[in-house]
Amino acid sequence: MGGRGYEQQHVDGAGHADTMRRGCLAFIAVCTMNALASTEAHAHAAPREGTVRAGDERMAIAPTARHEGPRDARHDVHVTVSRVVLEQGTLYWRVRCFADDLTLAMRGVSGDSAFAFSTVPSAEDDSLFMRYFRSQVQVDADGARKTPRLLERGTEQDEAGGPVRWYVLAFPVPAPTRALRIRHALLFDVFRDQQNLVTLLDAASGKRQPLYFTAGNDVPQVVTR
Repeated sequence: MGGRGYEQQHVDGAGHADTMRRGCLAFIAVCTMNALASTEAHAHAAPREGTVRAGDERMAIAPTARHEGPRDARHDVHVTVSRVVLEQGTLYWRVRCFADDLTLAMRGVSGDSAFAFSTVPSAEDDSLFMRYFRSQVQVDADGARKTPRLLERGTEQDEAGGPVRWYVLAFPVPAPTRALRIRHALLFDVFRDQQNLVTLLDAASGKRQPLYFTAGNDVPQVVTR
């Protein structure tokens, strides 16, 4: 039978997968930066109680009481923003959160009241974050729990809210999956007014779905394909 040999096809397939992965990471990086910037700007402009409407990232959030912990925070909004892309067997999840908020959570998980993130990549920090993330965020694909792995992480400065930490994770999700059940309780154990915004993109269909999770209403949400 004609055509290229198995070895060449395998190399080309691996290259395509890597290109696709990098494309997904770039997409969720850009979307997340834009969304959190928009969220924070609106929150500071109109600090009143409110909700997120389907398909709309705008928010109105009431100022909150101060929490014991790092004092360099300049934000009064407790929110995380995630961009999630389902692409050929993998659910890529990029989450951004304020560094001081996450530090408080890490202190609780580690039992170390003086915990602070290392200024350079740290396997210990990564392990601690993953332990916390897995306890607070769960993804079930057609009823089967999926375990995430860490792909990338970093920090950046947000003009409105101070230092931000971001993480990119990957969940294995079989291609035939018809329903995803998602629980996102990140920082619910730290702040009573925590809000977690998620936008899920199904790359195959182009369908986008906004999800909204709030502390005090820790209920998983189901997304059907």
